[in-house]
Amino acid sequence: MVITCRTPPFESLNTIPVFLMPMRVCVSMNNDDWWKPAKLRSIEANYRAESDVSKLDPRNDFASSRIMRMTNDAARAQINAHNDTNPRFRVAMVKELLDGFSPTAICDVGCGLGFTTDAIKSAFPAAKVTGIDISEDAVVFASGRFSSCAFSCDGIDPTDVGQGFKADLITAFEFYPFSRTGSLQDHLAYIRHLTKDLPTGGKLVVLQLWNEPGTLSENYDELRTLLSTFDFALYDIPNKHVARFVKSRALGVALSAILRPVVRLITHKKFCQIKVLIITKK
Repeated sequence: MVITCRTPPFESLNTIPVFLMPMRVCVSMNNDDWWKPAKLRSIEANYRAESDVSKLDPRNDFASSRIMRMTNDAARAQINAHNDTNPRFRVAMVKELLDGFSPTAICDVGCGLGFTTDAIKSAFPAAKVTGIDISEDAVVFASGRFSSCAFSCDGIDPTDVGQGFKADLITAFEFYPFSRTGSLQDHLAYIRHLTKDLPTGGKLVVLQLWNEPGTLSENYDELRTLLSTFDFALYDIPNKHVARFVKSRALGVALSAILRPVVRLITHKKFCQIKVLIITKK
């Protein structure tokens, strides 16, 4: 799975993250397909070849995962900069929006170190939950940390015709093919690929920043038209800092909308808008 970068909610997700720069080699920001599996595998190889932890820069996502695997030191690995280590409120919001849907098998794509995958398992204890990520270090760590879930090291790739997903619910939280490109054709290819094995009534849940340039939100209306064999439902969810104090989704969304321009004015940082897209196979 294309690795996810679960950054703090005040930060924009538009820029290419530091982890795409191998230890001593810069990656061109003009490369529009840097997020694709083949490119990420090549980049990760630079980090997995390094066995000296002191030479790994934790600001890089692959390096952070490697440090975490080798040392289990969250502060040293700076995992909060790359993973949502407290995802339970977002997972709870998704479960509420699924309105009684009871999946038997769930695939969490772009699972990173597995924190969200574990939260999904807690929310749906009867389901078999599998996290998938392209980072071997992240998957090894997750497998050791979250024993109630299964994990697989793989890159989601629409060109891989043999790749399939035996699940009735697929979750994609800040999944790069949706959050790091504005390509309509890529969005179509990944949605079709992820949903090709879904049963009727099966669902793909996408959670990410919305109304950001170069993301799936740019193509939302056109995707609804082109993918007529699916139902689309789009929901706001509160900023997670607001959700700590306000348990009602509707009230939290309203308060987040009020605070967004205030935070931007005071801090000059984004108080990002997050949405959940639920795509259901007819």
